[in-house]
Amino acid sequence: MSDDPVMDVAMDAATTQMAKMTTSNPWDYARAIVTALRSARMIDPARERWQDDGSLPDDLPMCGLCDEPITPSEPGPEFGSWTLKVHRECALRSGIGGIGHLIAHDYWCTQRKDPDAGLTYRQSALLVDEFVAVVGVDATVRRG
Repeated sequence: MSDDPVMDVAMDAATTQMAKMTTSNPWDYARAIVTALRSARMIDPARERWQDDGSLPDDLPMCGLCDEPITPSEPGPEFGSWTLKVHRECALRSGIGGIGHLIAHDYWCTQRKDPDAGLTYRQSALLVDEFVAVVGVDATVRRG
């Protein structure tokens, strides 16, 4: 269980789906997870940023990659004494490609010219982060 109820619902759905699968191909499992995350509407990465009146705080730094606010609970990657002004997930997505690139490169990158599979940069970055967490870094890098 995580701190994020949307993520918990998505991962429960993915686990249920994967339990029914008879394949040994890890990419089939990855697709099930991404589908579950997408259907659970993990589409609003800003949900924790809203104030009681429905607005965003004015003093939040903006991510240099997705142009969305970075909250204190979303520190960027650290290099020595400085921190990048980007979300960790966006930096990861920048390095290995969007979720469309990882799942179906020929379709999303070559045919559709959209490595983020129709999602925003941030949404794709969040899914890429989950993809890497489930599939592993080595398998993701070989895939990308």
